[in-house]
Amino acid sequence: MIHYKLNGAQALLKDVGGAPVLTFNNTKTAKTAFFTLPPTFVKRSKSPFVYGQRSNSILVNKATAAVQKMLSRALVTTTAGTLIAFEDQDNVVHIIISENSCPLRGGEIRPLVTINIPGISAEDISSDKSLEIVKLTNQSVFLRLVLKEYESIRITVRKNLRHIGGLPSLQQKF
Repeated sequence: MIHYKLNGAQALLKDVGGAPVLTFNNTKTAKTAFFTLPPTFVKRSKSPFVYGQRSNSILVNKATAAVQKMLSRALVTTTAGTLIAFEDQDNVVHIIISENSCPLRGGEIRPLVTINIPGISAEDISSDKSLEIVKLTNQSVFLRLVLKEYESIRITVRKNLRHIGGLPSLQQKF
């Protein structure tokens, strides 16, 4: 049985024998995550109509999603509702947050929305509904809003993101 030495890393996931399967480390240059199991140990879905293959392992998929959250710093997050964010051709960021209970009976939500744009100011932000600026730092703004059942809000940020590597340009080819 092979066991990897962690050398300061943290084991996020271990196998039944206690060997680390997924590790996380905050190194001098970056945050890193590493699966120590070979890809052949994870079953993959078979589809002749797509490029690549998805893992059928619920555990690996959930672990991957959790690691991606740990390693990234999203430009926009919300604690409730559905979030859509994009940058238009004029470098204006549009954020749409909706109460997302449909088709079930919904109710009022009070999400905290975080916008991570260095140098953002209150003057950069406009909206089609009322919102409260809870906290403003030189890196982020935290907004509190209230949405009733089936309501949505559109928030606009007029800040040039090109210099900070913001959202992908609509003109950029993927």
